[in-house]
Amino acid sequence: MSRAFSAVLVTAVAVLVAGGAAAETVTFTPDPIVFRPSHRQGDYDFDGNGPKVKVVTTLTLFGDREVHMSVTMNAASYPLPSTMAAGTQNYVLYRAPLDKRIVEIARPTENLKQEHEFIDAGHKKTYVEFGSEPAVRKYVITGDTKKNESGTETRVKLMFNPITVKLANRALEPGEEYAETKTQMIDIPLEHTKGNGNFSKHNMDVQMSARAFVDGRRVRCKIFFKVKEKHRDWTTVEGTKTVTIYTAPEGKKILGLPGIANNEFSHFYFHNSSFLSKLLHPVEYALYTWSNSRLTITRNHDVGPAASFVMELHPSGRKGAARTKASVNLRAIQVRIADSETLQPSSGGPTGTGSAPVQHSSSAPAPSGSSSPFPGH
Repeated sequence: MSRAFSAVLVTAVAVLVAGGAAAETVTFTPDPIVFRPSHRQGDYDFDGNGPKVKVVTTLTLFGDREVHMSVTMNAASYPLPSTMAAGTQNYVLYRAPLDKRIVEIARPTENLKQEHEFIDAGHKKTYVEFGSEPAVRKYVITGDTKKNESGTETRVKLMFNPITVKLANRALEPGEEYAETKTQMIDIPLEHTKGNGNFSKHNMDVQMSARAFVDGRRVRCKIFFKVKEKHRDWTTVEGTKTVTIYTAPEGKKILGLPGIANNEFSHFYFHNSSFLSKLLHPVEYALYTWSNSRLTITRNHDVGPAASFVMELHPSGRKGAARTKASVNLRAIQVRIADSETLQPSSGGPTGTGSAPVQHSSSAPAPSGSSSPFPGH
């Protein structure tokens, strides 16, 4: 998950909400975002054949603490889509303080989704103006250039209008406070468990999951990865790792994880799928690169503890099992803690949700009837 709020100008205004509870509005203008979609197929030069370009941006709330911007760009040579660059990336535009929650996006209230589609002609940039009302003020799009561009020079730059959110104080009992885990990248130790170690361009089952849970004074995260060849000797690589991502101070206990619903986990799942065909879908995958028989995928997530999954697969090279790698980029997770002697843990499952988050559905759910990606669950 990328972030775009390092130099955000924020202004806050105190207001009253229903019942007289204290609240405030915060206005911020995100830094410009430059997104380069990954090269998907063909050579790297559109060479005057378009490309046909489509850009889609969507402003959303993640839970009750973050404002996200999703950017999707697809550029394909025209009229025959022999060369293609495509991808999706999520960006964090704003994160509320630990003791605050986002009630709503107050501005803009409409046009949260914006898009533009056209056929590029020439090597000049295309400027798309949206005015002062939507979240994105302007697209600056580069399609074709005078040299190779797919995956490198082809891009979109987003320029933003001010965005306003309404905040409210979180309810705090005596002795209660909020903490936060750190963002971190976790590598998963993998083991070749079956087959001759060559995937040989066959279809694969791929699973990758991350689930955060409370274990006494600790917040832990269980991460699972498995790739299985769906032909011949069923070459399989898998691994599981459980890590501690937060420990409460002495004298404190964890009441819950407000931003994560009970049993909500991040997951990536492909069942008996051909990568060479599936990877052409620009929404299913965020970014990927293919070189020397190595396929590297970065998959964004808007649920659970994982901001993204990163996996390196070798579906066509020899000894692909030995070279398979997998890691997960964990987002910052809010933790509700209190003095051990003053409050009882909240009910409602192992995570103790606290305030209910906005629910999202993953864009790559496990097929209906499939087993849980966690062994033994």
